[in-house]
Amino acid sequence: MLFFRRYKDKKEGAVEPEVDPERDQRTVFAYQISLKADERDVYEFFSRAGKVRDVRLIMDRNSRRSKGVGYIEFYDAMSVPMAIALSGQPLLGQPVMVKPSEAEKNLVQSTATAAGVAGGAAYAGGARKLYVGNLHYNMKEDQLRQVFESFGVVELVQLPTDETGNCKGFGFIQFARLEDARAAQSLNGQLEIAGRMMKVQISHMTVLRLIVWMLVNDHFTLSVWK
Repeated sequence: MLFFRRYKDKKEGAVEPEVDPERDQRTVFAYQISLKADERDVYEFFSRAGKVRDVRLIMDRNSRRSKGVGYIEFYDAMSVPMAIALSGQPLLGQPVMVKPSEAEKNLVQSTATAAGVAGGAAYAGGARKLYVGNLHYNMKEDQLRQVFESFGVVELVQLPTDETGNCKGFGFIQFARLEDARAAQSLNGQLEIAGRMMKVQISHMTVLRLIVWMLVNDHFTLSVWK
């Protein structure tokens, strides 16, 4: 089992949306965090960049102590550049390194390949799932399936809808084969449907689970992130 410790802004309600396609743009990934630092320390450190919405520290599954890495989500995406500018600044005497959360994606692919461990196979299923964004509100599941079936067998189509039954503007596609999912990412920014340029990328939650799995199973060290 994986463990997270978190510090959340008190003004936030208890209920969170199941999927927030804009979260990536408001979130940074921090590493080399002092193991003595707790969520409140991290919250106060990054509050210099802007109003922090949520702090999640990745914990060791056995000791439940911090791994020295975590995610910081802001209310405003404009705070992200300010947070990245804090990279190298000390927290409890140790310089903290900061990257945009989008930087995880290339890192995961290269790290998983370099690791050459069972973990890559274990998460191949997750990597077959893609996030599809900037969809028209009239988009239907069968229409989205038809777009992606040209790349291979589509196992699953998820298209969240609002209370009126219209598409919320994003969805998820899962392929039977990993190589088909990789090929389908070539549509990112290349296909316009109903006046909207479609976004296609590996699901953010897939990336998060893979990073956390490799961290807690010690399949790479923090030096990889430097």
